[in-house]
Amino acid sequence: MKSPQKILQYGGIFLISLYLTFCFFKINGFFNNKKSEIIRSDGFGYYSFLPSIFIYDDYSQEFVKEKIHKYYIYAGTPEYMQVIGEKTVDKYFFGTAVLMYPFFMTAHWLALLFHQPADGYSLLYQYFMGLSALFYVFFGLLFCYKLLKLYKATVLQSTFICLLIAFATNLYYYTVVEPTMSHAYSFAAIAACVFFSKSIFEDRKASCIIPAFIALGFIIIIRPFNVLILLAIPFLAGSFENLKNGFMFLFRNYKITSVAATISFLIVSLQFIIWHKQTGHYLVYSYSTERFYFDKPNIMNVLFSYRKGLFIYTPLCFISLLGFGFLNKKNKFAAMALLLFFGVLIYIMSCWHQWFYGASFGFRPMIEFYPLFALLILFSLQMLKKIRYSIPFILICILFLYVNQIQAYQYRTFILHWDNMTNFKYWKVFLKTEKAWMGYVWDNPEPAEIKGSPTLTFHNDFEKLQNNWDQRSLVNVSNKAHSGKMVTAVGDSLEFSNTLFINTASREISSGPLAITAFGFINAKGNNSYDKLKLAITYNHPNGEVYFSRYRPIDNISEDKNGWKSFELGAFLDKLQTDSDVVKIYFWSQDKNTVLIDDVVINIFTPNRAK
Repeated sequence: MKSPQKILQYGGIFLISLYLTFCFFKINGFFNNKKSEIIRSDGFGYYSFLPSIFIYDDYSQEFVKEKIHKYYIYAGTPEYMQVIGEKTVDKYFFGTAVLMYPFFMTAHWLALLFHQPADGYSLLYQYFMGLSALFYVFFGLLFCYKLLKLYKATVLQSTFICLLIAFATNLYYYTVVEPTMSHAYSFAAIAACVFFSKSIFEDRKASCIIPAFIALGFIIIIRPFNVLILLAIPFLAGSFENLKNGFMFLFRNYKITSVAATISFLIVSLQFIIWHKQTGHYLVYSYSTERFYFDKPNIMNVLFSYRKGLFIYTPLCFISLLGFGFLNKKNKFAAMALLLFFGVLIYIMSCWHQWFYGASFGFRPMIEFYPLFALLILFSLQMLKKIRYSIPFILICILFLYVNQIQAYQYRTFILHWDNMTNFKYWKVFLKTEKAWMGYVWDNPEPAEIKGSPTLTFHNDFEKLQNNWDQRSLVNVSNKAHSGKMVTAVGDSLEFSNTLFINTASREISSGPLAITAFGFINAKGNNSYDKLKLAITYNHPNGEVYFSRYRPIDNISEDKNGWKSFELGAFLDKLQTDSDVVKIYFWSQDKNTVLIDDVVINIFTPNRAK
């Protein structure tokens, strides 16, 4: 029986997990009876093995299409099934489903007992899959805690670091928002494997051999790439002598090691069995054309890109690198081994055909390796022993926890774009949580996001009368124009600028949704504010009736010269209703601050090019 002191030691982990559980139920509508779509995204592919085997006996997973339309708002069908020969195969690996199995069967039994839909996708299954991820994250944090203790961390240090791993990283998002992804499960398996491996190679504990190999088996069957964790063993051993003696220890205990390796192989063999069930082949490359390109690494993007960069979206990982200073001073072998491990890991990750790993919050493939970042945070704390050094570090970590929570909220409420963030967009919505920002970066693309060549291009320097433009807001500013003497203006009594009229009757642009890009120069008088300046796009029937309008903020502004600033913007537009409609484009100011506008270029993209 555990002593009260032992129970108190793990109390912090229990409370962290309890709050994670509360967050899961709160975010997924449990307290207000909203239906939840907890099984979603790639999670369909990881989870759907279970209903395909235990409910429908359908390895092609055709039943999923029906359940999508029954339980989900959107009508799209998940695209995780790949055709191999004439058979379809779930491209994801089987390990996540194996770990989900106890929770799936509990939900299935309860559904039958209480006469609920026992179809694998009703509400009971949705919430139990969330509980499954929470269960494994709890054990992952528990092994993190125990690992930190092996490195002489105090109870307070271990608990604080586990709190950071749970709430200051994207593990939080993939535990409470998308729990059917594989990351929570891989995190738990790697945390266990690292803890038991450390105990084997440093403390020679034979009792840890079988658990270490079991964890390794699950690491491989969940996400085979993560077998790279074995490259961290030299770091965990701590010295070349320990590394050599550790392997000798495994060899001397060959009976236990053989049993452990056999169990690990049996776990992995479940994947071969499921492949054979689906395709008739025991070995399949289920990712089709997706692969690594080792001659095209994207290391800087992986680390620093505003699209998905590790250090941008999980800055806790960046500050944890301070720990290398302490580790190098204390144990150069371990420091070099850990640095080499991370170097190889990041290089290989960056060579995947999509280095950003699709629509995701932050750089998600690193989540499972956070137990090692937990150690780096510990080393940082151990290096900053004095309070005057450690307190600022702790406060920065808490700040990063706050930033991560805000960004997780932004990601799930359409403030952060799932796949297409940029430097400009990131800082534009940084820490913004108001409803007005929801969808902002989705609706206001940058010009580079609108692919192809424009069908129509209009340029106006406002120096002379041009077809398609009216002349109502022309102003002569002499030598103060960006070029020439004439500009168009808004503000004060000039609410609208000159207007571009595009008569679509003679143009091939009316068969589908359009896109627009605009470039030009602006110069604000008075308070030098551009906050209320917008580009207005309206669709008008021949009788003048407006049936579509977009008011695109002028927000991507750069310094130019002599008070002038350049801007660029893009917008996705709806489909025109008839060939006789007119598109009007003009600048509009909602306040009386005068803004001069010059040298404008507007491009219209046709439907097959607006993406």
